[in-house]
Amino acid sequence: MMHAVSPGRIRHLALAFAVTSLLSTGCGSSGLTRQTYALTPAPLDSLSAPPPVAPFTIAAGDLLSIQFPLRPELSQELLVRSDGVVTLPLVGPVPAVGHTPEEVQVEARRLYALHGYRPERAADADRRYRIAVDDQLSIRFRHAPELNAAVRVRPDGRISLSLVKSVEAEGLTPEELEAKLTSRYAEFLEKPELVVVLDKPATSRIEAAGGSSAILRDVDSASIALRSMAPRQVFVAGEVRAAGFVMHQPSLTVLQAIVAAGGPLRSAKLDHVAVLRKGGTTPTVTFVNLASDVRGGALNDFALQPFDIVIVPKTRISRVNDFLDQYLYQLIPASRNVNFTYFYDLSGRARP
Repeated sequence: MMHAVSPGRIRHLALAFAVTSLLSTGCGSSGLTRQTYALTPAPLDSLSAPPPVAPFTIAAGDLLSIQFPLRPELSQELLVRSDGVVTLPLVGPVPAVGHTPEEVQVEARRLYALHGYRPERAADADRRYRIAVDDQLSIRFRHAPELNAAVRVRPDGRISLSLVKSVEAEGLTPEELEAKLTSRYAEFLEKPELVVVLDKPATSRIEAAGGSSAILRDVDSASIALRSMAPRQVFVAGEVRAAGFVMHQPSLTVLQAIVAAGGPLRSAKLDHVAVLRKGGTTPTVTFVNLASDVRGGALNDFALQPFDIVIVPKTRISRVNDFLDQYLYQLIPASRNVNFTYFYDLSGRARP
């Protein structure tokens, strides 16, 4: 689920960055190439690698599709809502944001398996199908075939027949409707024997043992696929000419994002650029030396992931409060209007 970021949470994030920076390299360090740290209260160990590459995950606004190979009439497209969930047909809301399509598919199949039709779950006498709106029925008379009729249950739950006119059908079992129609036609026919045939049900719900839970046939092989993506962005803050959001492309690097944000100011400390990322379950901050890249002396630049946050500090930061005032508070006005998929606190937990 995605939430706007509160000022209190921004302060926790900023403090984590500032303490990490001061403990690991010092404000005046010039030999930095690339160092990654986990945002936890545990001792911080340097990692000589780029931040972990997170797998592709679903974001609000993405469009998914769910396909039922054996029940194609149930297949449909699913829009990921702003609260981070999708609504699966016949099952209901399921969390999606922050999960891969494969994870959502596993959860969908688990839920459908819980409701899947299994003959051994209840005795024959305990299973009931109740007529629903849009069901297609056939009414067949044994001794008066001229009265046979094919009808559809109307939106008001009734069906229309010769002689008896309008009859309530919704909520009845076919057997209960048979008894009701037999009674009604007894006023007009000497032998009102008839049968109700369910030609095409509008729902797969079956009542079991008097309950109302859905028992569904042939739905536990559902598959989830991504149809289209909502825009992915990264945020660039600090000593750049136009701090804000930059559209993410698969090849976008840290340096390219800084250039897209107007380029660094003269006061930018390019040898200590910070990148926030949610890598798997562990949030990380990576400090990278881009000054040598700009001079052509090294290749420390690396590719960004959607929703990364790039912070370009000033050449000198002597106190934690300076760090807060100069950079992280720039996130507050933006976060009031834009939802992120994650933020961090000092406990190291990823905030959905």
